[in-house]
Amino acid sequence: MSAQLWPIWDGRAGARRWAGARRWAGARPAPTRSPAGARGRGNPRGCPIVADSGRLGRCETGPYTVARLWPIRDGRAGARRWAGARPVPTRLPDSGRVNVGKTVDEQTLTQIERTIRAANRPLLICHVSPDADAVGSLVGMGLGLSRMGLEPLLACSDPIPTRFDYIPGSDRIVREVTDAFDLVITLDCSDRERVGSLAQTAGFDAVPLVNIDHHVTNLRFGDLNLVDADASSTSEIVLRLLERFGLTIDAPLATPLLAGIVADTRGFRTDKATVPVLEAALRLMRAGASLPYISYHTFDLRPLSALLLWRAALARMQTEGRLIWTTIPLEMRRAVGYAGSGDAGLVSFLLSADTADIAAVFIEREGERVEVGLRAVSGLDVSQVALRFGGGGHPLAAGCTVRGTLEEVERKVLAALSKLVE
Repeated sequence: MSAQLWPIWDGRAGARRWAGARRWAGARPAPTRSPAGARGRGNPRGCPIVADSGRLGRCETGPYTVARLWPIRDGRAGARRWAGARPVPTRLPDSGRVNVGKTVDEQTLTQIERTIRAANRPLLICHVSPDADAVGSLVGMGLGLSRMGLEPLLACSDPIPTRFDYIPGSDRIVREVTDAFDLVITLDCSDRERVGSLAQTAGFDAVPLVNIDHHVTNLRFGDLNLVDADASSTSEIVLRLLERFGLTIDAPLATPLLAGIVADTRGFRTDKATVPVLEAALRLMRAGASLPYISYHTFDLRPLSALLLWRAALARMQTEGRLIWTTIPLEMRRAVGYAGSGDAGLVSFLLSADTADIAAVFIEREGERVEVGLRAVSGLDVSQVALRFGGGGHPLAAGCTVRGTLEEVERKVLAALSKLVE
């Protein structure tokens, strides 16, 4: 039985579709070439348009299968961004396996459920530089397992930003683990490196590891892998898993999960904001989660130090062609008193420039390491650039941490990004 984690039917007998005009994994229409497509923000490579379909055809420099949902004008005459654009699955370096979404069969799901139910004290870990989906899925999974009679330990290698204090249960997350555990569950981690220093915890490699994630670049590093690259967020996967376990979802459990979904869909504005995702959000709201409350804390509330960081970083902003980027040296963060682990959402703000197809923010860390945040418009795939430098993510939102000086990493990553917009 090739059961998906959550099938989406389109009303035709035996026909399963991908939400948002998606198709069977691996099934792609054969693009037919029409006159050359207009090169613009939604079609940065000038790919041909498949006649009478609104889809981009196969480019000389890279294939894309793009489902046209609706054209979005970006402010320039004739320029449109195609909502729903996604690249075809790509082969992971040195792996020999094709990285596609929705590859979890019923047997694997059953093994994951049995493994979790058999545990007593699982260690739950989210990724370094945690975002709302990392925190939300971690807390939601932890609370759910507690209600099943388990004693979960919640951990993150980095401090949890204070802006997530509104998520109930976030205060339970610790940075070091000394207690014994009999299972590891990683949440929202695309590879082992994203686990951070907690991967060095005594006993980490001596117990089974369940990897739960939604990143298209996930390396399947767990003993059991629940990876759905078509899910809106890891929080959505956790919701469906807890529902599979038969748990009743109430407000304390619904709030962290809705926070993760809202943040990763940017307030239901990405192509992952499909009908099933909206239905999942509706279930969480009916359970007691407040969408206005979560949206306010996610998008409308920032510490003053974050605004000071933006001001200083924007003064260093640079552009070249369709690229826009800035750098954040260590001394800048110290000078403005910003205690957060990321860029306070600056990279997404940079991408709002009407001349930008790709945005990047380079954050200097201790020990000659640089954290790189990447964003792109539909039709491009920055996740493969991030993967090349040891990171990962999604086609339109990715990141990596690279060893080297700020100047060295900036030069190398920009060289790779420039090839995407040539």
